[in-house]
Amino acid sequence: MPAPEAPPFEEGTIDDSAAEPPPAVATTSIAVRVEDDGEGSAIWALAPGRGEQPAQDGLVDVPTSGPFVLGIGERRYAYASIRDLPPQPVLLRDYAPTILRADVVDERGRAVAVRASLRRGGDEPTLSVDAPDGSVELAVRATGTFLLEITPERGDLRPRLVLASLPHPGDAVVVDLGRIALAREPQLRVLAPDGGPRTNVRVRFLRAGHHEIGSEPIFPLDPSGGWLGPDLRAGDALIVEPVLASQDEPNRTAVAFRTMLAGDGPWSITAPTGALALSLRGLARPGDAAFVLIGDQVFEVEGAAELFGLPAGPLQLAISAAGRRTTLVTTTIPATGKKSLVVELEER
Repeated sequence: MPAPEAPPFEEGTIDDSAAEPPPAVATTSIAVRVEDDGEGSAIWALAPGRGEQPAQDGLVDVPTSGPFVLGIGERRYAYASIRDLPPQPVLLRDYAPTILRADVVDERGRAVAVRASLRRGGDEPTLSVDAPDGSVELAVRATGTFLLEITPERGDLRPRLVLASLPHPGDAVVVDLGRIALAREPQLRVLAPDGGPRTNVRVRFLRAGHHEIGSEPIFPLDPSGGWLGPDLRAGDALIVEPVLASQDEPNRTAVAFRTMLAGDGPWSITAPTGALALSLRGLARPGDAAFVLIGDQVFEVEGAAELFGLPAGPLQLAISAAGRRTTLVTTTIPATGKKSLVVELEER
């Protein structure tokens, strides 16, 4: 396409003198105090043209005229002017903690002694409590999606991760998760093709509306291949990624296996273990890399690589490299062993 005509030049000067500072805001100090909440929360004031001002020694500056906000924790108190203030010292109280509760039982409905912890994603627990009678109650000053991690004292029961959504705080907010039953068997097992447990993998968990693409949380499996992540449901997607010792296998590349759950469970996933030893010839320069497309996954290959985690059966690859024609290759991955393939790349 021809380049568009360039716009005509306009010469001149621009007066870029510094903007004048905003006019000073007259202020006065008022006495404030935290109504006893056991937290020792800090108080601050916010007003147009002044930004946030922390209270010091029980005093905080506010405008002598015009609106302002007093804040403590998550709570805001708005005033049209200083005339609307109650008698001093002004007592401020943060929202009460949100109460998160649940009753933990076994498969027969009997109460189970547990330790319950709250954490966000893969972070360390922020709050924990022991519940000898299975009645869990946590006072939480947080909002958003959390994981309630339930660990039973009984060794025959599995731990459980329950997704909990905490709303905006208030003075009497209770999130009741109801009865949570612990089971002896996992909701999901990841198996090898021979039916045995698959443990040399990591599993990414995806649920619509819960994660950004590329930041899905990863959860482990137990020695039997059992799922140790949050409660699963139909529509959840799982990505099974083989874990390779990259420092010992620099040319081995893991291919992820993806599936979406359907039905009520329990589920089992047989993650493929097929392998392809790929050698590329004809690259333009030594050290050049080619891009190998399998489905919608792209892998960078510098001359040779072993792709591990492929399903047995027909496989099509698209291979492209700088200065070379894109090559389409169809091959078959064996159920056992490894397929070796040499591809000659042609000049454009």
